[in-house]
Amino acid sequence: MADANHISRSALTVGTGARHGGGGGYRGRTWAGSHSLLCLRRRTAAVHFAAMTPASSRRFWSSQSCAALATAIAIAHVHGSEGSGNSGGGGGGGSWRPAVAQSMWRWGLLGRYDLIPKRAVPAASVAAAAASASTASVDPAVLSIADGLPIRDCLEEVLTGLDRSSGLVLQAPPGAGKTTVVPLALLRHNPEYLRSGDRILVLEPRRVAAKGAARRMAAVLREPVGGTVGYRVRLDSKVSSSTRIEVVTEGILLRRLQSDPELTGVGAVVFDEFHERNLDADLALSLCLDVQRLARPDLRLVVMSATLGGGLGDRVRRLMAAAAEGEGEPYGGGSGSGSPEVPLVVSEGRSYPVKTVYLGRPEFERGALERAVADAVASALREGGGAGAGDAAGGSAGAGDVLVFLPGVGEIRTVERLLQEDGTARKYAARVLQLHGNMAPDEQDEVLRPVPVGPNRRRRVILSTPIAESSVTIDGVTAVVDCGLRRAPRYDTATAINRLATIRISEPSADQRRGRAGRTAPGRCYRLWGERDTLPAVSEPEILTADLAPAALELALWGSPDGRGLPWLDEPPLELLSAGRELLQDLGAVDPVSGRPTGHGRVLARLGVHPRWGHAVLRGAELGCAELAAVVATMLGSERDVLRGAGGSRSADIMLRLEALAADGAALDRAAASRILQGARSMAAMATATVRRTAAANAKDDDDADDEAVAAALREAGVGPLESGDASEAEEDDTVDAAAAAVAAADAGQGSDRSSGSSGSPEQDTWVTADSVVGAGGITSGGISGKSSRSADIGSTSTSTNSGNSSSSGSGSSRTSVAISVGGSRGLSSQSFESRWRDQLLREGLVGALVAAAYPDRIAERRQRPNSRPAFTLSTGQVVRLPSEDDPLGQFEYLAVAEIGGMGPAASWRRAGGGGGGATNDTVRAAAGLTLVAIERYLNDMVQERDVVFWASGSKSVVARRQKRLGCLVLAERQVPVTDAAALPALLQGFKEMGGVRGVGLGRELEAWRQRVVWLRTQALAVAGTPTRASSASAASAVDSASGAPSGARLAALPDLSDAGLLSSAPRWLSPHLAGARSKADMMKLDWNTIIKSQVAWDLRQVVETEAPSHLQLPTGTRVLVDYSGDQPLVRCRLQEVFGLPSTPLLAGGRVPLTLELLSPAGRPAAVTSDLANFWRSSYPEVRRELRGRYPKHVWPDDPLQADATRLTKKQLEAQNAAAAAAAAASPTGAASAKAAVKKGSGSGKKK
Repeated sequence: MADANHISRSALTVGTGARHGGGGGYRGRTWAGSHSLLCLRRRTAAVHFAAMTPASSRRFWSSQSCAALATAIAIAHVHGSEGSGNSGGGGGGGSWRPAVAQSMWRWGLLGRYDLIPKRAVPAASVAAAAASASTASVDPAVLSIADGLPIRDCLEEVLTGLDRSSGLVLQAPPGAGKTTVVPLALLRHNPEYLRSGDRILVLEPRRVAAKGAARRMAAVLREPVGGTVGYRVRLDSKVSSSTRIEVVTEGILLRRLQSDPELTGVGAVVFDEFHERNLDADLALSLCLDVQRLARPDLRLVVMSATLGGGLGDRVRRLMAAAAEGEGEPYGGGSGSGSPEVPLVVSEGRSYPVKTVYLGRPEFERGALERAVADAVASALREGGGAGAGDAAGGSAGAGDVLVFLPGVGEIRTVERLLQEDGTARKYAARVLQLHGNMAPDEQDEVLRPVPVGPNRRRRVILSTPIAESSVTIDGVTAVVDCGLRRAPRYDTATAINRLATIRISEPSADQRRGRAGRTAPGRCYRLWGERDTLPAVSEPEILTADLAPAALELALWGSPDGRGLPWLDEPPLELLSAGRELLQDLGAVDPVSGRPTGHGRVLARLGVHPRWGHAVLRGAELGCAELAAVVATMLGSERDVLRGAGGSRSADIMLRLEALAADGAALDRAAASRILQGARSMAAMATATVRRTAAANAKDDDDADDEAVAAALREAGVGPLESGDASEAEEDDTVDAAAAAVAAADAGQGSDRSSGSSGSPEQDTWVTADSVVGAGGITSGGISGKSSRSADIGSTSTSTNSGNSSSSGSGSSRTSVAISVGGSRGLSSQSFESRWRDQLLREGLVGALVAAAYPDRIAERRQRPNSRPAFTLSTGQVVRLPSEDDPLGQFEYLAVAEIGGMGPAASWRRAGGGGGGATNDTVRAAAGLTLVAIERYLNDMVQERDVVFWASGSKSVVARRQKRLGCLVLAERQVPVTDAAALPALLQGFKEMGGVRGVGLGRELEAWRQRVVWLRTQALAVAGTPTRASSASAASAVDSASGAPSGARLAALPDLSDAGLLSSAPRWLSPHLAGARSKADMMKLDWNTIIKSQVAWDLRQVVETEAPSHLQLPTGTRVLVDYSGDQPLVRCRLQEVFGLPSTPLLAGGRVPLTLELLSPAGRPAAVTSDLANFWRSSYPEVRRELRGRYPKHVWPDDPLQADATRLTKKQLEAQNAAAAAAAAASPTGAASAKAAVKKGSGSGKKK
């Protein structure tokens, strides 16, 4: 830490300077009144505290010299709240202090959020102040940029809305001009928040859309791209010092946020086409709102889309308003009194009429969808596309183009083939073009480039993925064919497998696709579903269903590993986020205890690809095979299979494809192969440079060296960070020149590293020896794997030790040497890359080891074949099978599986090649063979010894074993004793598998009591108007029976004793009683009566007996059991036993009537009522007529209310009455006593 003593001396000056608001306001980016603080490094500058690395943050705040500084911050907050008032945030009073405190809290240096200073100036207040300072109307010259476009009608409202508010939501239909006009209008408007030369970032969901938007805006300004308007996408950028509008993809923004959490030099961020709800878009919006409320109240956020239906627009508006006001901040918020709300602006737009034709759903058999689409294209060409065209003449050369929406590249290729084979393209002289993210940029440009109108113009049939749904403009389209399907990621936490499922599009997406046909002329839309078919109201957010490992890494880097405290539109599901964190722990990217990112995790994030692939490439760089690892990773991320035809598609072997790629054979898909190799060159260059720079930085023992080293490595490699935002599209759009330049630059600084310990001739590989911190999670003593302790068994706990060749106590001071291959001295030229990865392919078992490094949780072991296809068992217990009986992978004992049944993070080989017959979700799609020799040679440092405790379903007992594991693959194991603490999670899992309390056999009396408590609690919550939720036992016991509170309110505190409630809360109430238990038999011996009843406080038990009695006493004296197992309590009794009872008995303090099931003398149901008085009046006469003839021996009085209840027949009553009369006559009391005796006797006697 630089000049800590100087900081201490200046600390009080900071508070004083903040009090007076010196330093020119927040925009000066300095600490008012204390220039000595400028000696702080960039990472420890105040505005960057929220993003400090765990090590540097803790060292900074734990040093004694910062005690005074922390005190001064609190003082500065108080005085800044009183004295700051400028629109820039109060001269240090309101912008950076929350970031400082947030950093302290995130890394455990403040115990509670309520100790963090509240921001003095909320974003909404800053916007309000700016609006009051500038109330002038919008210059007409600014609005003229939208002349002729529908967005013109609401553009002034957009600009003035952003003057007044920190955010805005804009809905404008396709073709309105929002993507092109709004950023340019903001720039020309030159509001206060942009007057310091800050940039406007425009986010697009795809790279082709980002480039297209930049070109259109630059064309409006009549400038080349890279001037006022530029773009930055993966491995390609055109920006300059004069750029004011920068169009980026969402992944690029995430990288920028992580490296510069304050978004220095950015005045506004525009989220375009937000309705798609991409994972990166949701995450980027959440982080931007966090930045806005913590450090940048002047930052403007705009969310735009062609459609924000289903209440999405209003939800976004409310979220932005809450963040601007400080609501939802864990440390409080601004007052917000009188602050403007976030506007929701809707542009009606203008479009030509579009006729919708519903063709019905195609059949489900293979190829039916593609055939139906080809037929619809033929109809569109024949009918001319226009809404008024209906004859063959419409198919002339002058008619419009046809835009076809298909879910993926596989379907595109099949439809193209069908159109060529059946002569449709030739008949209508139409050009068939493709548009998807896997195309080269010049190929995409050819489709997007306007086609001149003229007699020689050929119609185009554009087969597109959803890439053309939004953000890109395709001129000349007058017909749309919509299959109604798209692909979306789905992550299965049970199998730890990510699939790209084919699902139906939402209504807004369908409307947007339809609108593409009416942008320039009347059009038609052909829909491949029925008019009565319903579509989802909104697109399902990807954050709710996708693999969240990349997002979990971003959150760990942000300092919120579990996402708590961030402003989410839809909070990531805990189960998916936990699964993502577990994978990151397996990869050594995050600390398993604190959740903080390791050095290795920060390196993975900088690479910008899925953590699995980044880990494999870095592992390959450590093993001296970065080139092969990059090819493997890029191939797994490609949507297209490099092998064409059935020969390749019937095997899941990755090695088969690598060999074909190396041999450059005839069966190779040239386009897919070119994209893979181009991407792999750059990835290998970055990985090699990153490993070398990180190792050298670790040797210097610098807190922030890892981040700086990675950044330097990327600059050295000549490329920006790879981006994960387009993974679902797999848009490998890197150019050969850019890739070659990156690779050639990878060795630029190698000479300075040779002094670290290199040897060998210039013709040989150079090896650099560097120190590394053991256990730091980067390049560890065993390599980059950084494997961390975690058991994949459900309900298990584990501890682990490394069983590789080297070992360490894990101390930060322990070091060991690791050899890293950095390539030959001549540099990694393009030719060198080709030869190197081909040579590395010959190393036996290396491919399987690299795939295993990426997928340590998907290592499968061969099992006996139950059918003709070889089968393997994953660690989850799932049985997977190879696509065919003769698959070469069948000879291996182990497989490293990358894809099962559907998708890896972006692959679709099933669709590209046609797939094997009978494929199901248990079919392996991509895997590599793995041998024990390869494990020992390449992955020995990843082999760990851990104690695993789990519930064995077969023996119904807790089992503890010490295992040697590679990822989730158990190589060897032996049984060991287990402690109570270690057995507890497994016992709770066993309790769950047993079915909870149902499995332990509660007695009948206890079960009935439990049903009474559940029913009474439900009634109390219904009265209170609250949803049924589990309440803790402590809350129940805290109720004071003498408090005088209404019984309904008191009973709402009853714990949830339902099956589901007891199961979910079992860790709380059952854990104290499981000491010494190891099996189901042990749990069956527990005193369940005491355990269950102890959850209800004693005073509440008395109320239960009063308001939900176990029995009801009938007028005859009979006590009958009340059944609480249904929705309403029920009593079954003979009809004669309730004679004379005027109304239904009431429960729950007189609120709920008891249901009576009145039985015939034979015990059969005669009537059911919960209104006995009404039953006597209306239903009893009918029941009496029906039953008195069937049961003539029993009494059926005309007036049941005046009759005595009885259990006896007429004959028994007569005999009893006679005996009573005789006894009474013989007694001194005489006739009066006889009469009383007869009355009393009517309710007695034996049942028949």
